[in-house]
Amino acid sequence: MTRAPSDVPFSMELCISTAGLQAGMYISRLDRPWQDAGFAFEGWLVRTEDEVHRVRAACRQVHVDVLRGKSPDTRHVILDDGPESSPDATPGVEPREVPAAAAAPVPALSIVPCPVPVASAPVLDGWASMPDAPAEASVTQPPVAASPVRNNATAVFGAELAAAETAHATLDASIRLVLDTARSDETLTAAGLQEGVDAMLDSLDRNPAALSWVVEMQRKGDYIYRHGVACSIWAATFARHIGLERDDLRDLAIAALLCDVGKVRIPSELLLKQGPLQQDELRILRAHVEESRAIVGAISGLSPAVARMVGQHHERHDGSGYPRRLGGSQILLGSRILGLVDSYDAMISDRGYASRRSPHQAMMELYQTRDRLFEGALVEQFIRICGVYPTGTLVELSDGSVGVVMAVNALQRLRPTLMRVLDADKRLLAEFEVIDLGTLETDAAGAPLGVRGGLSLGAYGLDPAMLFLD
Repeated sequence: MTRAPSDVPFSMELCISTAGLQAGMYISRLDRPWQDAGFAFEGWLVRTEDEVHRVRAACRQVHVDVLRGKSPDTRHVILDDGPESSPDATPGVEPREVPAAAAAPVPALSIVPCPVPVASAPVLDGWASMPDAPAEASVTQPPVAASPVRNNATAVFGAELAAAETAHATLDASIRLVLDTARSDETLTAAGLQEGVDAMLDSLDRNPAALSWVVEMQRKGDYIYRHGVACSIWAATFARHIGLERDDLRDLAIAALLCDVGKVRIPSELLLKQGPLQQDELRILRAHVEESRAIVGAISGLSPAVARMVGQHHERHDGSGYPRRLGGSQILLGSRILGLVDSYDAMISDRGYASRRSPHQAMMELYQTRDRLFEGALVEQFIRICGVYPTGTLVELSDGSVGVVMAVNALQRLRPTLMRVLDADKRLLAEFEVIDLGTLETDAAGAPLGVRGGLSLGAYGLDPAMLFLD
């Protein structure tokens, strides 16, 4: 059997009924062996209606890759793999499809559910307060589990934006104070940091989407300040999702805010260098981890767990990280979360030695690294929170118009809320339009409306962060 060539090194699959198959979709898997279905290639792009009919005649359901082809209508997405998904499924039994108004979540990926619910046991005890493990030790860390408890917004998106902007500004002032104090070797207390982080956590409790939008629209200014604020918000958003309690959320958010504070002791010419870094330059840059840990450890009133998390945030799942080459369960859960959000935000930020990616592209790269650089369950849960098209992603809709994702729909992650900025002819709209694809299913002509695909940063000359500057 021959596999069709592809220039995409990784995939994101959805299982759909063949009733929803269309030309332009990429079939990655069938519900039976490829040869039994009469196809010469494993994995191929459906190009004609005749090919659609051939697949429908042979299969009840298929997996389509949304990175290589069109995204399906969510009404045809199959929520789970029951008996009907087996090649030996009972003849005549149709696969279960999602009604248009269904309230059940639509999976963005082929993800194995987490085996241990947060509420079933104190799985997070000692998640960040344990002593550092030596490199050769094997330390059991808690499993990652998703909790629905903190995913309900108590404020509408628009009403929360002003408070989210205030919380963002407070965090920005906090990181600036810490950095300025670190440069002057003065003593700092935790009180101001905790106040800023608490304001952020309160905003996340009311509506987590609002702060994510503010972060993406504030991608300007000094990278160290902006990156610390963004990491803090992403880490807290993620930790709420997996069920951490308020005190642990606060510690993790502060650790994320300060994880790169040691860069104030790295030569500025190295931080601002354009192009790749040499080995000796990398060695100097990597020293920021120990510098950050020392600075954070000296802040009066902080939990010792904060410095420990900071000290491990560049360790990697496969043991390839630094400074101690810890791997897997040797790395604190808090540090594993920090490493993931630190990498994600770095990829979507302007840095002298690396090009900026779109949020969608960065998410795809993280998915490619699962179970290598980052724990697979963490990556998959992060994508569940952010969606295949995270906040700030430029997307093209099925009617040809272009928008910027504002918020992920928790129940239908392929149907976000977005701000439409270009019309179908790719002309800038005089007034931007907010569209919630979770409720708007058709375009002006009555045709199904959905996301055709994510766009690269700068497509059609657009930079989302520049579009919404005051």
